[in-house]
Amino acid sequence: ASGGCASATATTSVTITNNPSATISYAGTPYCKTASAASVSLTGSTGGAFTSAPSGLTINSSTGQITPSSSTAGVYIVTYTIAASGGCASATATTSVTITNNPSATISYAGTPYCKTASAASVSLTGSTGGAFTSAPSGLTINSSTGQITPSSSTAGVYIVTYTIAASGGCASATATTSVTITDSPSATISYAGTPYCKTASSANVSLTGTTGGAFTSAPSGLTINSSTGQITPSSSTAGVYTVTYTIAASGGCASATATTSVTITDSPSATISYAGTPYCKTASSANVSLTGTTGGAFTSAPSGLTINSSTGQITPSSSTAGVYTVTYTIAASGGCTSATATTSVTITDSPSATISYAGTPYCK
Repeated sequence: ASGGCASATATTSVTITNNPSATISYAGTPYCKTASAASVSLTGSTGGAFTSAPSGLTINSSTGQITPSSSTAGVYIVTYTIAASGGCASATATTSVTITNNPSATISYAGTPYCKTASAASVSLTGSTGGAFTSAPSGLTINSSTGQITPSSSTAGVYIVTYTIAASGGCASATATTSVTITDSPSATISYAGTPYCKTASSANVSLTGTTGGAFTSAPSGLTINSSTGQITPSSSTAGVYTVTYTIAASGGCASATATTSVTITDSPSATISYAGTPYCKTASSANVSLTGTTGGAFTSAPSGLTINSSTGQITPSSSTAGVYTVTYTIAASGGCTSATATTSVTITDSPSATISYAGTPYCK
């Protein structure tokens, strides 16, 4: 107050505003595309707006919630912007968010089944790379990094190959499987223990070692053989030498295979003999035998006294003793056949001779 006047006042309002600031984060990053929607962790000034770059992240601009399932896999910068107000300039906070594709793959081996003679084979892989290969049961030679298999050093069998992609980027591990078959290369040996076989022999079985299920053939024609079992029937076969072939068909990735052996069928020996001129006088010339049938045998006679050539059967009456003889022709056992004999009778006769006299000569009339 002054000059007789009372005191007077004037008033106004002043506002002091906190400078806006914030920090944001996404605790679960990286997120697999299979993950549920995720909320932002915000500390500081509220009421801002959320954006992301580059494009591809599904984000709620008001709440900052992200949706991995509808986002494109990638790395994003999320920006939280607080608008200018209360005399304060705008402010921003940033954080990084990663979205990861869910791992998946398919694998196959185009050449399965593989013969053990096959070269190493690579896997056909579609999808996520970088996984590891295993197989079960044990026995398959496989490269755990590349999936390449080596049939030649593997055990024949059926295997399940598993390709495992490790958990990463917020995604769980994933597996892909396929089947691989390794087949033993077919091989066999065959033989017929009784060869040569006589035509009188019973049916004979083959001795087979190795791969079963093949088919039997023979050449040239004439051998009676069961194409499934390899059993041969000598009695209905033609005498001769045959090559029997056992063929294992191509299968399991392996080429066909064959095994061969030789079989001989022998005619059963038989013969008939005779001496057309019997009986023979001791003055007769040497006489040949008449032989029909198997040759190569030997001649004998009984009882002793007949001069006979053991190889040709020729007889010599002049040096023989008169009598009746049995000539035997023996064919030795051979070609799986037992020995055989043929017999005939030969008679040698003394040449007739005489002397005469009249004891009383001369006689008187």
